[in-house]
Amino acid sequence: MTIRVALIGAGSGPSAWAWRAHIPAFKELTAEKYDIVGILNSSLESSKTAIDYHGLTNSRPFQSIEEVIQSHADIVIVSVKVPDHFRLAEQLVQAGKNTFVEWPLGNGFQEAKKLTELAQQQGVRTAVGLQSRNSASILKAKELIATDKLGTVISTSFVGYTPNWGPRTRVGAYPDYLGDVKNGANLLTIPGGHALDAIRFVLGKDYSTISAKIINNFPKVEVIDTDGKPTGEFYNKSAPDQVLIIGTFAKNIPFSFHLIAGQGTELSRKLTWTIHGTLGDLLIEGPSGYTELNRLTLSFTSIEKPTENIDLTPEEYNPVVDNVKHLWQEYSKGHSGKQGFNFSGYPTFEDALELHKILDDVLRSSETGESIRYDD
Repeated sequence: MTIRVALIGAGSGPSAWAWRAHIPAFKELTAEKYDIVGILNSSLESSKTAIDYHGLTNSRPFQSIEEVIQSHADIVIVSVKVPDHFRLAEQLVQAGKNTFVEWPLGNGFQEAKKLTELAQQQGVRTAVGLQSRNSASILKAKELIATDKLGTVISTSFVGYTPNWGPRTRVGAYPDYLGDVKNGANLLTIPGGHALDAIRFVLGKDYSTISAKIINNFPKVEVIDTDGKPTGEFYNKSAPDQVLIIGTFAKNIPFSFHLIAGQGTELSRKLTWTIHGTLGDLLIEGPSGYTELNRLTLSFTSIEKPTENIDLTPEEYNPVVDNVKHLWQEYSKGHSGKQGFNFSGYPTFEDALELHKILDDVLRSSETGESIRYDD
């Protein structure tokens, strides 16, 4: 059966996430048939540009959210800036439309809570773009842990650098949007949210305690050009440039988590995630702190054999497209409930709400200095 999709926020060029992730993913799906039936962008001309560029012959440009609601789309994708997620998703869900929203689901916990409760009341099918769960390396790491190849997990540590939110930003990198913490698109919510979700998904456990510190060392950001030279322009930044969390999972498994905004150099872009067990260790690495965007590598060391570099993916693997494609493959199978820690399925509003609660607690711990406990 063909699943008819409407896209809100397809963009008019490759800087738009749906342009370079969702649309190519749908084009590659064959056994699971999807048809993009319409696009709503900020302008009618922009919608037509996306349709023409991607050759979406069955698609039409929408002029309003009302047209999207009245269309015959089976699911609507909301792929716009975070402050607009709630407004659009609320209208779709209220009208009974199955709805996919990019992560973060809402701008903060309360918006996510309202959307989740409304979706439950309306009985609509939901999905959220937490596509780190679909990374081949992350799925393999989860499998090795689930099959006791590591024995008992005794600790995990994550360190990631990102090229955004540091003391410098490149022209065209949306510093006014990303730098304002009120917009909900910052170091904690985007790479932090994806990574914290991936960690608990791989371990198959919930956090037990959390103590956090959120830091903004660079409240004024210098803009540099494509050659790395200062333009003389500066932006004020209220978003954090470091996130530090320590805590435990169930059964007193300690974890540490550190996200650092890079300095605009290639050397600062790195992801190192280690998981230690009584029978072996895992090392997951990537070129930056974005677990959802990067081609990750996985190494496994056990007491029985030396380090094994596990080659999981073909050379043509594109994590931006393929992680999203895997999510839509799972959606087409008809799952409708919260994925939780299951291998199969896809993340829903309920999964996103749990993650929003964790981020809310991280902020509360940083502001108050208290340790958040979940096992009391």
